[in-house]
Amino acid sequence: MTNGTAGLAQTQPLRPLDTRIPFLATRAAVQLDNLILKRTKSVEAIARLGASLRETATVSASAVSKKALVDPLAIRILRLVSQQAVKDAPTAPDDLVRQAKDNGDKLVAAAAGTATDDELRMLRTYCLALSRALASFQQSRQEHLKPLHRIRR
Repeated sequence: MTNGTAGLAQTQPLRPLDTRIPFLATRAAVQLDNLILKRTKSVEAIARLGASLRETATVSASAVSKKALVDPLAIRILRLVSQQAVKDAPTAPDDLVRQAKDNGDKLVAAAAGTATDDELRMLRTYCLALSRALASFQQSRQEHLKPLHRIRR
């Protein structure tokens, strides 16, 4: 497994700045697609992403419940993902965190083979939205960090 997910621990919380997360989410979407088509080969990315989402949601939920500072970037990304993947997208931080935890639980269940086809399709959409949102954020961040052209300085 040299495709960029080897160093990502199974229960490591998701960090928006981690460049491996969009790739992991995309791999999970492909594996979910294979589950939908009954061509199961591997569910490793699904299990890793599910465990990471659950861990992230647990950490974020404790911050929300304590009214501490929640990572605003993580909430912003979760809101964007939710808007792209879910019809009635929640907007409150605690609802977004709860949705991420629920989807993490569903991903773990999908890796275990206990998810329905409708859940698999919804999870595939969620994984693709997560991948797009994080990749888009990372790309815009990289462009922002580039030095200005000498004429624009």
